[in-house]
Amino acid sequence: MKKILFILAICLFFGLTGCNDTDDLPPKEGLVTSRYILPKGKVLTEADREIIKERKEEYNNAIR
Repeated sequence: MKKILFILAICLFFGLTGCNDTDDLPPKEGLVTSRYILPKGKVLTEADREIIKERKEEYNNAIR
């Protein structure tokens, strides 16, 4: 009987103290910028375009 009361007391203790005022979001640290800076694009060389074209053709031929 003491064992059951002890287990119930522990469950009650953790049940009452476990869910105590949780924060939905972490606190803000420092200044946060809302602007997103896009990375600069890379201009493909003719060799790069040729490699991509070959891979696309190989893919399209493989799925037919």
